[in-house]
Amino acid sequence: MYPGKKTDFSKRALDWLGGVQITSIKEASQIAKALCLWGWDARKAIEWLQHTRSGDYWESGNPVQDTARACAALVECGISCEGTLNWLEEIQSDPGSWNDDVYDTISH
Repeated sequence: MYPGKKTDFSKRALDWLGGVQITSIKEASQIAKALCLWGWDARKAIEWLQHTRSGDYWESGNPVQDTARACAALVECGISCEGTLNWLEEIQSDPGSWNDDVYDTISH
């Protein structure tokens, strides 16, 4: 999105970000989105997200939030999450929330 505005500092920061050891879905999602936004190579973070996916969602301590994070990052990078969106719709409660939790609901 902003490839023409990269400074030496931002290039070093993006290089560093591309080499970070990923340890969570949240980290991988944020890294993938940042790198894709700047037109940088995000394959490592994208592959990490795709590898940790369990069917249509991401298993974690909070699969709703982490699935929303991962799906948003992949879509930002041009990768479809159609099955994931179906899964999120299926687990949505009747009043329209997820897990009756304001944070889970806002993250979608």
